[in-house]
Amino acid sequence: MATQCSDCGGSGTKMVQRAHSIEDNPGGSEYEEQQCGTCDGSGWVDAGSR
Repeated sequence: MATQCSDCGGSGTKMVQRAHSIEDNPGGSEYEEQQCGTCDGSGWVDAGSR
C-alpha cells in the first residue's frame, strides 16, 4: 500500500534553503528544489516495506 510521502507532500521534491553570503545574494535567502530523499523523488512511500 503506497502512501503519499509526508516529507514532500507527495510532490517528490523539497525546497531546500541554500546558504549564501550577503555579497552573493543581497536579497536574502535562496531556495532550490531538490529531489526528496525519503521517497526518491516519486512522491510516494511504500508503507508495507518497513
